[in-house]
Amino acid sequence: MNSRLQDYQIVTAALWQEIRSGKVLNLANFLTLSRLVLVLPAITLLPKRTLLSDVALLLILSIAVITDFLDGQLARKLNQLTHFGKILDPLVDKVAAGIMLVLLHLYRDLPLWAVLFFIFKDFVIMTGGYMVIRDNKKVPAPGYWGAITVTLLVIATGFYVFELNIIGLIALLVAMAFALWSVIDYGRRIM
Repeated sequence: MNSRLQDYQIVTAALWQEIRSGKVLNLANFLTLSRLVLVLPAITLLPKRTLLSDVALLLILSIAVITDFLDGQLARKLNQLTHFGKILDPLVDKVAAGIMLVLLHLYRDLPLWAVLFFIFKDFVIMTGGYMVIRDNKKVPAPGYWGAITVTLLVIATGFYVFELNIIGLIALLVAMAFALWSVIDYGRRIM
């Protein structure tokens, strides 16, 4: 049996142990999964373009940002850190953000190049995380720069929700700068 397969089996066994023990059923992981659930009402609100639907959408995006900060803080404070949560948190962020970015491009004129930039950035980070898990048998913890980037991206998309596209573009460029820094920071932490 080759070493990579053994490494994969070690990580997989650790994850299954957490799942079987019920350790993954905790408040931090629940908050993480709630961000994915929040995408569902956003999908129905984005095409409407009414003040009420836009305010509701902004509220949903705000709740998503709050849960993104709280899940990691609570996991550390309540001693609920799990390998499962370390994988789940960035995966949910990337799936939810990717869906929202595509929808904002389709319904609110978010530039396609920005959508592609953030999807590519997430692909790079997920690939790097996979390689670390594969080679080191450790799951890298999400960093604060990533959470700040998500917050800035939500602020930028909020401007697009209300069709304040010039301000949104400026905020988007700031979010992109932080996204680049988060990739550099992540690369340094996993090397």
